[in-house]
Amino acid sequence: MQSTISNYYGRLVLKSRFETVEDQRIKILPSFDKNGYCQRC
Repeated sequence: MQSTISNYYGRLVLKSRFETVEDQRIKILPSFDKNGYCQRC
């Protein structure tokens, strides 16, 4: 089953879940903020 982008709305997922990240709706965020705190936990 192939997933569509709408299945991921509002979620944080790994970039590797997508073949390309050229879609303008996908926002790439760093794993850690500027203070060294995890953004995913």
